[in-house]
Amino acid sequence: MLWVIILVLLVAGATVHARLAVPRLTRRRVTEIFLVYILAGYYGVAMLLAAAVHLSNPAGIANLKGWQPSEPFQTLYAFALLGLAGTAFLSIWWRGTYLLGPALFGSVLLLGGAYLHGSEVLHAGRFVLLKDGPEVLLDLIVPLAVLGLAWVHRRTIQQGVEQGVGADEPQL
Repeated sequence: MLWVIILVLLVAGATVHARLAVPRLTRRRVTEIFLVYILAGYYGVAMLLAAAVHLSNPAGIANLKGWQPSEPFQTLYAFALLGLAGTAFLSIWWRGTYLLGPALFGSVLLLGGAYLHGSEVLHAGRFVLLKDGPEVLLDLIVPLAVLGLAWVHRRTIQQGVEQGVGADEPQL
């Protein structure tokens, strides 16, 4: 539920930010605003929190997820989350084609999680809506949305370069 709240707050914040930027609003700016909010907030802050939990209580998280406790695996996973958070935080300052890196890294990681979780649900033969639903949904929808935003953002950069506008616009 926390992940849903974080995502709703990020989309609301990006929407307000985009509305306040009306005088200079372009498709590229709107896309970039939403992409940066989700990268910095969901792939950054949320994954930093997840990494902290995995590092501080690996056995508890394994139990909660129904995994076999494996401190080395969860430590490695926590460092992957830290790497994602670090690259996502840099999207606040670094724009343009840089945004493709954290978008792809985070999306592959979350889609992999959706695949594994979906496999576990199929193997167990039961789907618990309140437990499995939000996790599978977020691990599918968020990365697909981020990849879509990154694709649109990249296309707007490419179109701007082709029209002689240049890839680097002033920061938001």
